[in-house]
Amino acid sequence: MVNATFALWFAWAAEWAAWLRGTTPGLSQKLVLFSQMNRWYDISKARDRLGYVPRVSLEEGLRRAVEVRVTSPETARREPPSSDCAGR
Repeated sequence: MVNATFALWFAWAAEWAAWLRGTTPGLSQKLVLFSQMNRWYDISKARDRLGYVPRVSLEEGLRRAVEVRVTSPETARREPPSSDCAGR
């Protein structure tokens, strides 16, 4: 796990380096802040007020999402990471 302050400074440096090169940074301060957010997903209000009943369980929905992600053509086209980054 990386310290948030360090990650923000690193992202700041990456943004400046990319700006100097005229490219887009791979890491931005906005992305670091977004990755630090806590998220909770709760359907209790929809159940109470609307009588909502999910058609698919959480476990089945996650299984389906992973299956789609693993078998999508976009994922298959990605290059594997280079060997120099594999040990990090």
